[in-house]
Amino acid sequence: MICKSLSELIGKTNILEIAPEVHKLKNVKLYAKLELFNPFGSIKDRTALALIKSRLSKRDQPAYSDQKQSKPVILEVTSGNTGKALQALAIEQKTKVRVLAKEYKIPEQRDLIMLLGGEIEEYQTSKEFFDGNDPNNPQNIVNQLEKSEPSNYVASQQFTSDANWKIHYETTAQEILDDLGKVDYFFGCLGTTGSSLGIIQKLREVNPDLCAVGVIDAPNNHVPGMNTAKELEIIKLFNKKSYQKLVEITEDEAIDNTVELIRSHALMCGLSTGASFAAVKKTLSNSGEPDERKALFIACDRVEPYLSFIKQQRPELFKAHKTIKVD
Repeated sequence: MICKSLSELIGKTNILEIAPEVHKLKNVKLYAKLELFNPFGSIKDRTALALIKSRLSKRDQPAYSDQKQSKPVILEVTSGNTGKALQALAIEQKTKVRVLAKEYKIPEQRDLIMLLGGEIEEYQTSKEFFDGNDPNNPQNIVNQLEKSEPSNYVASQQFTSDANWKIHYETTAQEILDDLGKVDYFFGCLGTTGSSLGIIQKLREVNPDLCAVGVIDAPNNHVPGMNTAKELEIIKLFNKKSYQKLVEITEDEAIDNTVELIRSHALMCGLSTGASFAAVKKTLSNSGEPDERKALFIACDRVEPYLSFIKQQRPELFKAHKTIKVD
């Protein structure tokens, strides 16, 4: 198939059945939706495309006829996959992204955005998260820039825009239903919470008894792409009532289960996928289901950007490497 832009390849991802001898869950068929196969490497490709269409389409395009910059710079508060996907898509839009974020914990994500041509402003702080009234809160800075210079900036607003969850309601969830039909359990990692919100709403139209499980960071842990329960309190899209339960996962659990998926299925998934797999086993290992049930989690992104993080936490995983000097 020939395409004219990589954005045409976003979505329509496959689903992998996880082998029963790996998950060891009785009366459970377990599936992973392979969002890591999106062209820019994550489920956030869908989100970024929806945000750009939503925000730029609302602007009066003739107002941006300047020869040097025909469209406004896209602003976003992100330290992960959304920024990368936005910048990749901005290339097609002939503009660029300016990312404002707390200090990056994953340097590869920062480097990929810069390699794609994006700009990054990192804000160093010891705070777990910024207060809403803090003038140094990146979100407040984004809002002020858009307000003061509307010709030059447009905020994509992943944490508040309904476009975030609607794209997953319309596409991701529909693909799941087309492939699997009714789903009994859904496990979603909670960052902005948009993808889970959209998927859950659509799946519940087919199965009102769907058990939705939110996967979150355990206190004092940070799995890339996830938040703690405390952090979720300030996220506008988060609706606790959408979930039957929230399962806390540690960095160690995420790494262990990511490695298990990689070494059992060659599924080159990132750490939030491992966190979801861990939550599946925690939730369903003693469920005692009398009849077969379908459970699904999202393989959100790829492992490569997290190799330095994993190596720092688990250097023993890389000790099989040998260097043989040959004269």
